[in-house]
Amino acid sequence: MSALRLTLVANISVPVSGLVLTNQFFPGSVEELLMSLPSVAVLVPLVAMLSILIGILWFAYAGVAAARDLNHLLRLRLAEIDSGDGCLDAAADDVESPAAELG
Repeated sequence: MSALRLTLVANISVPVSGLVLTNQFFPGSVEELLMSLPSVAVLVPLVAMLSILIGILWFAYAGVAAARDLNHLLRLRLAEIDSGDGCLDAAADDVESPAAELG
């Protein structure tokens, strides 16, 4: 979840705050720039930026969902092992061996 928050801050807050600071230091400069350009020169980069942003957010959310699934599977496996024979040391070895094979 923190990765998704970090992605939102980096991809939304930073560009918007950059535009706000530019407009604070040079009042009206952002508006003048947007008004002086043809509409296609503003629309195409805006659409490209939004599509890239949606792709990044989708990728970050997919990573968060996969991490949650992995966490749930690990908790279920530990609960299954703990309820089976009650020996937590054997449970840790049983969980670590498949993890070592993957890495």
